[in-house]
Amino acid sequence: FNSYYDVVKHRAYTDAAHKHDAKICLQLLHAGRYAYHPFNVAPSAIKAPINPYKPKNMSVGMIKSTIKDFARSAKLAEQAGYDGV
Repeated sequence: FNSYYDVVKHRAYTDAAHKHDAKICLQLLHAGRYAYHPFNVAPSAIKAPINPYKPKNMSVGMIKSTIKDFARSAKLAEQAGYDGV
């Protein structure tokens, strides 16, 4: 969830749920060390026990940027009509 285009696309889902008096939530996540590819990043360079790839250690700046990205995504999800994030 990173642009207004995503808001428009997801509005179809939230409208469909609300049409039937249902609630709908969106889960945001960062896979971190569990991301199953060789270019994963995490707050520390500790490999997950189920993953063959060791993550790249995130800098403080990268972590702060990721936090801002999550906040922005949550606001966009709210604009898309999600009842919870």
